[in-house]
Amino acid sequence: MNLIYDINFIFVGISLIGMGILGFIVYTNDSKNDTNKTFLFLTLSAILWGIFNYLYNLPSNNKFIILWFLRIHLFFAVLYSFFIFHFLYVFPEKKHYLSKYYKFIFIPFVLLIGLITLTPLTFRNIELNNFNRIEKVDTDIGIIIFGCFVLFMLFYGFIRFFLKTITEKISFNEKLSRFLILLGVMIFISLNLIFNFIFPNFFQNSKYVILGASFTFPFIIISSYVILKYKFLNVKFIITDLFIFIILIISAIQILRSQSFLDTIIRLVLFIGVFILSIFLIRVVRKEVEQAEQLRKLNEELDRANKLKSEFLSFASHQLKSPMAVIKGYVSLMIDGTIPNVPDQVKDFAIKIKKSIDDLLILIEEFMDYRRIDENRMEFNFEKVEITDFIKNIFDNYIVLAKERNLEFSLENNLEPTMVNIDKIRFAQVIQNLIDNALKYTKQGFIKIFLTKKDSNILICVRDSGIGMSKDLQVKLFGQFIRDPSIKKEIQGTGLGLYIAKYIIENHKGKIWAESDGEGKGSQFCIEIPIL
Repeated sequence: MNLIYDINFIFVGISLIGMGILGFIVYTNDSKNDTNKTFLFLTLSAILWGIFNYLYNLPSNNKFIILWFLRIHLFFAVLYSFFIFHFLYVFPEKKHYLSKYYKFIFIPFVLLIGLITLTPLTFRNIELNNFNRIEKVDTDIGIIIFGCFVLFMLFYGFIRFFLKTITEKISFNEKLSRFLILLGVMIFISLNLIFNFIFPNFFQNSKYVILGASFTFPFIIISSYVILKYKFLNVKFIITDLFIFIILIISAIQILRSQSFLDTIIRLVLFIGVFILSIFLIRVVRKEVEQAEQLRKLNEELDRANKLKSEFLSFASHQLKSPMAVIKGYVSLMIDGTIPNVPDQVKDFAIKIKKSIDDLLILIEEFMDYRRIDENRMEFNFEKVEITDFIKNIFDNYIVLAKERNLEFSLENNLEPTMVNIDKIRFAQVIQNLIDNALKYTKQGFIKIFLTKKDSNILICVRDSGIGMSKDLQVKLFGQFIRDPSIKKEIQGTGLGLYIAKYIIENHKGKIWAESDGEGKGSQFCIEIPIL
C-alpha cells in the first residue's frame, strides 16, 4: 500500500512542481500582462487544490483533519474554477478592464461560494473505513450550490471563449492557439468528470481521485505553451527549465525516502529553498536571454542605420563631386591663362576658389573611401614599384607649397633602389595624407621625410616640428572621426584620413603608427611595408 501512495505522490508531485514552474515562467515573461497574472493565480490555485485533494485522500484516523482537508480542497476548487473562467475571460489581452458588475457582484459571489464550502453546509461529517480512508460523506445543500456554480463557470467560460474565437477577425495562428486552449479545458473537464465523478459515483472506484492534480497538468502545459509560443521560446531558457524541473523532482523524491519526521521536515524545507532559488534562476536566465534578444534587435537597427548612412554618403558624395569638378575646371582655365584678359584680382579669387574646391573634393573622397571600407569594397591594384623614386616624386610636388609657408622641407633617403608591391594610387594617398597633416599642424620649423631599411621592411617616416600630441590621443588617433579636440575649430578635417590610411597600409601587409614627445613637441608618423 505504501508503494502505491509513493507512486501517487510522485505523479502528483511532478504535476504540482511542473505547474508551479510554468506559472512563474509565464508570469515573469510579462509581469504587467493581465493574462499572465491570471495564469499565475490559476496555477497557484490548482497547486493548492491538488495538495489538499491529495491530503484528504491519505489514510488517517483523525476524522477532524480529513474533514477540513476535504472542505479546504473544495474551497480551492472554487478558486481554481474561477481562475479558469477568468483566464478564458481575459485571454489574450494585456490589459483588461473589468466591469463594475464583475468586480463588485460576481467576484464577491465567488468568494461567498468559497466560504460556504468551508462550512457544514457542504460537508457535515465523514465516516472512515478499515483503512482509515473516507468511506462516506454527509453532505448538505452547499454541495449542490458548489457543483452548479463550478459547472456554470467552466461551461459558460468555455462557450464564451469558443464564440469569441470563431467570431473575432484574427489570424489563423491566433485561432489555432485559442482552440488549443479550448482543447486544454476539454481535457481538464473530461478527466475530472471521469475520475472524480463518474468512477466514484457509478463504479465505486475512487482510487484515482488522489491524482486530481495530474488531471490538471495537461491544461496548464497547453495554456502556458500558447501564451509563450509567439512571445518567448528560447533553447537556453527551455533547457534551464528542464534542468530545474528534474532537480525539483529529485528533491521531491528525497522527501519520500525520509526516515523520520524531523528528516521529512528538513528535506521539505530544502525542497522549498530549492524551489525558491529555481524561480530566481529562471528570472535571471530570462533576463539574460531578453537582453540578448534586445541587443540583437539593436544591432539589426544599427546595421540598418549604417546602411542608410552609407547610402546617403554615397549619394551626397556623387551629387557633390560632379558640379565641383566642373567649377574647378572653369576656375583652372582662369588661373592658367586659357581664358584671356582675366584681371589679377579675379585670378586671386579663382585661386582661393580652386583651393576650397580641392579641399572639398578631398573631403568627399574621404567619405567615399570610408563607405568603401565600411562595405569592404575598397579595391587594390598591386604592382611592383621602385619606392625611392616613387616617394621622391611625391616629395617634389610639395616643395613649392612648403616654401610658401616658410618651412624647411627635406627628404633623407638611406636606401638603394628597392622594389615593393603596392597600389600606387592608394599608397600615394597615404603619403600625401601624412604630408598634408604635417603642413596643417606645423606653423614654423621643418617637415622631414625619412626613407630607410628596417630588417626586411621599408620604413618611411614623416617628421614635423608642429603642435605634437598627447599620449592619450596617440592611442586612438587611427580610429573613425578622431581629431585633436584642441584644434578642431581652427583646422578643418573629417578625422577619417588616418583611419583610411591605416586600412590601406594593413592591406599592404604593413603597419602605421604615430609618435610624439607631447603637445608642442612635434610628431612623427611612420609606415613600414615589406620589401618585395
